[in-house]
Amino acid sequence: MMGTSAENLATRRRELIARCAEQRGSLHLQMERWRSSLSVHNTVYAGLDYAKRHQFWILGAAIAIVVIKPRRLRQWLQTGATAASAWRSIAPFVQTAQRYFWHDKAPQRLH
Repeated sequence: MMGTSAENLATRRRELIARCAEQRGSLHLQMERWRSSLSVHNTVYAGLDYAKRHQFWILGAAIAIVVIKPRRLRQWLQTGATAASAWRSIAPFVQTAQRYFWHDKAPQRLH
């Protein structure tokens, strides 16, 4: 009688494990459908959080847009975009040079 009870428990356990695996697969598929919309939600939320923490910067940018003529603003933005692009292209070389030239030459503390 004990062997039958143990066999029943083992069979029930295997069924439950298979059922859990099936449910995990189903849940994974459902979560994949939500992933893109949650990503958009997180991006919007992060933007709102940034705006809340940096109110004065955003206010300053809005005032600058009003004060600076749109044509001049476009020129400044193009210049800034060009500078950012140039920095992104040379940044790895600058970091390598910093490690190469200044890594071992940190100032020593005097005792």
